[in-house]
Amino acid sequence: MAYVARNHQIFQNFIKNTKFFIIPCQALGLITFSYNNKSLQLSKVLQFLNIFRMCFLTTMLGYTAYSFVVVTGDKISKTANFLALVSGGVYCYVVWINAILQNRKMIDFFARVVDFDSKIRSFNWTSENYEHNKKKMARRVIVKFLFLLSYILFYGISDTRVTQLHQMVAQQGNFSMLVMNASVCLYTNELVLMLRSRFAILNREIEKIVTYFHGVHTVDKNNQTQKRVADFGKICTLHHHLQKLVKLFNKIFGVTLLLMFGFNFVMITMTLFFTSGELHDPNVNLSNVLYVLMMSVSYVLDSWTICDSCYFAIEEAKKAGVLMHKIETDNPDLIDEIEMFSLQIANEQVDFSAAGFFPINYTLVFSIIGGVTTYIIILIQLAATLKEQ
Repeated sequence: MAYVARNHQIFQNFIKNTKFFIIPCQALGLITFSYNNKSLQLSKVLQFLNIFRMCFLTTMLGYTAYSFVVVTGDKISKTANFLALVSGGVYCYVVWINAILQNRKMIDFFARVVDFDSKIRSFNWTSENYEHNKKKMARRVIVKFLFLLSYILFYGISDTRVTQLHQMVAQQGNFSMLVMNASVCLYTNELVLMLRSRFAILNREIEKIVTYFHGVHTVDKNNQTQKRVADFGKICTLHHHLQKLVKLFNKIFGVTLLLMFGFNFVMITMTLFFTSGELHDPNVNLSNVLYVLMMSVSYVLDSWTICDSCYFAIEEAKKAGVLMHKIETDNPDLIDEIEMFSLQIANEQVDFSAAGFFPINYTLVFSIIGGVTTYIIILIQLAATLKEQ
């Protein structure tokens, strides 16, 4: 399957705008299609690389799991590390398999976004500012990269405890999963922001219609009024177009996001539990505490970023329903369009979810906080009981 752009200029601008996250995602196996200046197409090479990654990960996980079993040590630490290893491995497998299975839908997603931008340009409306978005996207990618780089460099300089091969392999696995999780977060977050910015474009056009009809009660069918009515009908159609894109996003990334939040929950709980244990140690190692906290902060920020973007994208989509009811008009055609738009928004509400298990918004953040707190208390009590025995 391949998508060939009709409007080459808009497609080229779109690709330049998204290149900052497409290239890293291709390198990590999150995207298995390639692109040029005119089209998007499936890539067998990128799909094969994902299969190779899964084979390599299986070997690494098998060796590390065996090492944890045969090496003596604290039972809670071994169990926690093994749990993180298994959950991280399953997470990576699902991400790579999903990238192969959903690549056609992903191409369709990008194609529909470009189609939306082409229609906005053809209507002579205020379109997406690709250059401005490109700079903002580049800043987000660079900040994420610098944080991960500083974390890895800090650990390499300060930690001297990792001396055995299985410890080195496990630590490299932790770094890899941290980078993978950050990349999944960056990828999905950029797509949600992409949808949010386009909902905002439609809302600005509705605001123009509200301003035009403010204080004007007329049934006259002059050219300007008819143009506004026609524009509102186009907004209704394009809003429905974006609603379908949100549904497509949920189909593509639902399982991935479910595993991402599950993995983040496990890692946040573990890192905070180990931090608590380190702080209770009389010979506390502050560099080790800082290292674990930085890992925890990374997973917390990844979870919060996705929830924040999804929440404001939903609010931006809902804003259209509020704005259109501010239009003051007696025009029967426009009144009919408003009623149809209201029914459309009511029947097809915009919502991001993790494979239908739970909505992705700020309520999920509070649920994670409550769950992490509960399990940390349980683990601390369990650790104290085992030490007494």
